[in-house]
Amino acid sequence: MEPENLQDGESWGGRWGLSSERTKDAVKDLPIQNREAILKRWVELTLATYPEEAVRAFAKTRDPFANPLGAAVRNGTQALFDLLVADADDLKLQAAADGIVRLRAVQNFSASEAVSFVFLLKTALRELMPAGCPELETMTARVDRLSLAAFNRYMQCREQVWKIHATELRKRTEHAMRRMNVAVEEYVPEPEEKPSRD
Repeated sequence: MEPENLQDGESWGGRWGLSSERTKDAVKDLPIQNREAILKRWVELTLATYPEEAVRAFAKTRDPFANPLGAAVRNGTQALFDLLVADADDLKLQAAADGIVRLRAVQNFSASEAVSFVFLLKTALRELMPAGCPELETMTARVDRLSLAAFNRYMQCREQVWKIHATELRKRTEHAMRRMNVAVEEYVPEPEEKPSRD
């Protein structure tokens, strides 16, 4: 989308009907104007990182039980977008990213692929917000913050996965060792008779 010509000293906040006092907070208003379109595009781009059959399943149903991937992407992107507009802190961003990141942490994604959905928001923003407007720059900077928060959450999820694997391996090993000990205890060879010296 090409930007319209601005008059000297005019900001995009002013173009969108914001007073000069509110221009500094324009990012809270401008993305909301395109919220649904941005979210739709972000979801499309995120789903494109999955195999085609997953995308088809997402399109078929909105039932979160039948389609947990679709529900996580839809709900997660909405929450994250609203938090970015509100300039929420990193802990809130991490918590909101948890649903998507947790799913991607247990799928066949590398660390960079798992959090790549965050950067796809930049693509959606650049496609649907006027190029060069300060609000776009502010939002893309916040997306960078979100990427760090998502990566932190990804590492926490991977650590949990490895702990689960380690616990399961330990339980299996202990179970196998117990079975071996029982087998050894059950098999007690009879003592050999020593030949008499008579």
